Amino acid sequence: MLQRSISASLQVPGRSPGSTATMTAHITHWQPTADAMAKTTQAATQFGRSNLEALTQSAQASLAGMQDLSRLYVAAVQGLMQQTMESTKAFAGAKAPQDVLAVQASLTRASIERMLGEGAKLQQAAQKMVEQASAPLTRRVAAAAQQAKLAQAA
Repeated sequence: MLQRSISASLQVPGRSPGSTATMTAHITHWQPTADAMAKTTQAATQFGRSNLEALTQSAQASLAGMQDLSRLYVAAVQGLMQQTMESTKAFAGAKAPQDVLAVQASLTRASIERMLGEGAKLQQAAQKMVEQASAPLTRRVAAAAQQAKLAQAA
């Protein structure tokens, strides 16, 4: 019964069931739908591929940014270690309590200035990393919004 129902729905009026003309008519009838489905599948595949490429670019930018941050951090620590060694020498050379206080004040000021300077460098590098890592994803979001807007207009 189900087979008769399906066959009846597939019959073209004025054509005998099972004829070549009937099959050609079915193909002709369903071809636009199949083409539309294929086009939609290709578009979805391309969209997914573009998303994956954006994600890969973002990950690469994040990795490069983290490497830059690590280099800056290591350089800052090395600079602080150098400053500490110089401080130790300065304290060792102090002869009077006033000299010790003067050295301490000078070192404190230098340490604060160094921390602020290094902190600003690290902050700028981190901000740059975030901007570079988010740029590919931001472009994909904008592309998706544009596609959705075009789809709604159609």
